[in-house]
Amino acid sequence: MSTATVNRFLEAGIEGFLYAAGTGCDILGVGEMGIGNTTSATAIITINTGKPVPELMGRGKGVDDKGLKRKDERVRRSLRLHPSPPRSAPRLS
Repeated sequence: MSTATVNRFLEAGIEGFLYAAGTGCDILGVGEMGIGNTTSATAIITINTGKPVPELMGRGKGVDDKGLKRKDERVRRSLRLHPSPPRSAPRLS
């Protein structure tokens, strides 16, 4: 998949998220396929809502307590490295 295609898909997701929020949607479900989606979904929703990581993050498939702790640490580390959404995705408040 090309970078341009990835960017188009990400932008479509951002547009859908912002549209739903703009229409009064106050809950969002993010799919899980057992391939790390809950980790990225947690980071994306955290940065757009300001809610704390533990409130949003689920185990995902087959994650034990030790794995959940690692997952939490990785999401928090990534958010320290990238503390604000891209300019094309204004933060929701």
